[in-house]
Amino acid sequence: MTEGPTRGASALKSIPTIIAAGALITVLILWLTGRQEAAVIALFVGLLALVFTPVSSTARNRNRRSTVPLRRHSIPLSVTNHVWRRDSGRCVECGAQGRLEFHHIVPLAEGGESTASNIQLLCADCVRKKGDSPQTPSES
Repeated sequence: MTEGPTRGASALKSIPTIIAAGALITVLILWLTGRQEAAVIALFVGLLALVFTPVSSTARNRNRRSTVPLRRHSIPLSVTNHVWRRDSGRCVECGAQGRLEFHHIVPLAEGGESTASNIQLLCADCVRKKGDSPQTPSES
């Protein structure tokens, strides 16, 4: 079950809308009671609230085509355990023990699989140096 925004967060996002609606109702009441100058001020406040209402990131990105996959393929736990033991918990390039990542030798996008023979431990620096250059599992 996916969780939506909390009521508090939802209410905070709609405060400018509530202010604008309240201001427009106030304009109508003031105008009908003969206080036109106050009605103009209330109308101005309502318009300002609408102008400064933030546009949500969902609305901004609704029509953009995403190039980032929505879901990453996870490496099976048995494979990560095997690779960790095989590579002794160290980067296979430089031997570092910090900031390690399970790196596909042949990228998934190029047909690589999440198997122990196609995955190696690399530190973040070595991953960055390597980039996306395709390699065969025997080159590692």
